[in-house]
Amino acid sequence: MLQVASGFSAIVNGGIYHMPTVIAGSIDQDGQFKEAPLKRQFPGVISASSSATIREMVHQAHYATYNPKETVGAISRRRQNWNISDHNQR
Repeated sequence: MLQVASGFSAIVNGGIYHMPTVIAGSIDQDGQFKEAPLKRQFPGVISASSSATIREMVHQAHYATYNPKETVGAISRRRQNWNISDHNQR
């Protein structure tokens, strides 16, 4: 499943494949969190324009069956604290 998820992410992330990792970092001897180094990236898996087209198709397919009030996406390497119950107004 990890391969499927990483392949799909390359398609919707502008055609850039990011090697998957399950380790965010480590704790050093002083108890400080040290972020793991960035993994290699492979740009050009597909073109940026094809990626944008597929991304829009995925959004349209999603909205055809479910219409959320919020759209969520990460634009940086930092993890975001987001909880759907904070945004769902049902």
